Amino acid sequence: EDWYGSINASGSTGSSFLPRYRGDAFLYKKWLSKKNWITGAGLTYSQSRQANYDRMIWIDTLYYFDSPWILEVGGRISESNPGNILSGRGFAAVTYGLNKHSYLTLKYDQGTEGWQAIGGNKDITNFGSYEVTMLWRQWITHDDGFSLTANHYSNHSTSPYNRTGITAGIFVDF
Repeated sequence: EDWYGSINASGSTGSSFLPRYRGDAFLYKKWLSKKNWITGAGLTYSQSRQANYDRMIWIDTLYYFDSPWILEVGGRISESNPGNILSGRGFAAVTYGLNKHSYLTLKYDQGTEGWQAIGGNKDITNFGSYEVTMLWRQWITHDDGFSLTANHYSNHSTSPYNRTGITAGIFVDF
């Protein structure tokens, strides 16, 4: 009742900026009499199409208000290789909606990154960036539905890089 977690795996084919594969594991604890304050921690491993990979440690906290609002803040520390480059990021997200119905989330994420391939056999390391994300999650039945995500990313290195995209998906809760 007080603990829950998630394990995620993903991969891509033919993409120059999405990881070849990625795995995440998170564990969360509910607090207070209403169980509406949650703290969490997690681990991520991400392997790119090149030789680089990232290992990350995440922490975050969420607060569920009595109305359909959720506030989340957190961050991560990453080790990027090659080079054993340490970086850190923080984020804030606000969600409006109801579980098993629909919700809309806006998220802002900013900090530093360790490594990025930018094309033409050129890499950048240890640079700042930000990301803005909007997620709409809609249940069709009690246990499944679809999601749409719009995302904009920008780094401010000596070789600036920007991307904007939309991702669609389906999900099943179990």
